[in-house]
Amino acid sequence: MLTAMFQGSYRIARVFGVPIQLDLSLIVLAVYFVLTSESVTIGSQTVGGAVVGLVTACLLVLSVVLHELGHTYASLKFGCRVRDITLMLIGGRATLLDMPREPWKEFVVAISGPLISAALWLGGMQAAHHLRPSMPVMAELFKGLAWINLWLLIFNLLPAFPMDGGRLLRAALAQKLGRLRATYIASRVGRVFAVLFAIWGFFPFNFFLLLIALFVYRAAGAEYRMVQMESGAGGPFFRGGPPPDDQAYISPPPYRRGRDVSDVYRERDGS
Repeated sequence: MLTAMFQGSYRIARVFGVPIQLDLSLIVLAVYFVLTSESVTIGSQTVGGAVVGLVTACLLVLSVVLHELGHTYASLKFGCRVRDITLMLIGGRATLLDMPREPWKEFVVAISGPLISAALWLGGMQAAHHLRPSMPVMAELFKGLAWINLWLLIFNLLPAFPMDGGRLLRAALAQKLGRLRATYIASRVGRVFAVLFAIWGFFPFNFFLLLIALFVYRAAGAEYRMVQMESGAGGPFFRGGPPPDDQAYISPPPYRRGRDVSDVYRERDGS
C-alpha cells in the first residue's frame, strides 16, 4: 500500500476531539521549499530564500489542517467517527471510520473542506489589500496564504476521485445511479486524471505530481472495491449484472496493514 511509505507520525494537537498527526515525510516537503525558494524584496527588506521556503511550508500545512478540519466538523455533525487527521508529503487526510451513505450528506462533507479553502483565499486577499500600506510583510504573508488556498481549492475540486471533486461527482451521480455504480464511474474518472497528472509530471519532471498521480490512481480503485464489498459485490449494476472485478480482495479504510474487514465492523458496532 502507498500509505505504508509514509509511516511514522507524531501527534501535534487535538481539535474537536480528533488527533492531528504530523507525518515525518513532511520534512521532505519543507526541505524542498527551503532549497527551491528564491529571495524576495518587500519594501526595503530582503527576505532570504530559505526563510521564504520555510514560511511557505508552514502556510501550506496550516491551510491543509484547516481544510481537513472542515471535513472533520461536517462529518462529526452527521454522527460519523473520525479517527485522525494526518498531514503527509502528498497532502492531508481525514480518516473516517464511518462515511455518510446519503448522497446529500456526502456532498456536504466533501464540500466543507473546499469552502474553508475558499474562505481563506478570499479573506487572505482582503487582509493583504488592507495591510499593504502599513504592514507590507504581513500583507505578503496573507497574500501567500490566499494563493496557497486558491491552489488547494482548484486542485481539490478536480473530479479526480478520491479527492473532494471526485466525491462531489459521486454524490451527484448516486442520486440517480446508486452508490456502487456512481463510485465505479467516479473512480474511473479519477484514474483518467491520475494518468494526466503523471503525464504532466513527466514534462517537465515533477516528483510530487508523479507521487500524487500514483496515490490518486491506487486510491480510486481501492475506494471502488470498498463500496463493492459493502454492497455484497453482487447487487445490480449495469443492466442488472455483477460489477467488474467482483473477486477483488481489499483492506477497508483507513487502508493500513494489520486490519481486515471484521475490524471495521467491530468498530462500527462498538464491540
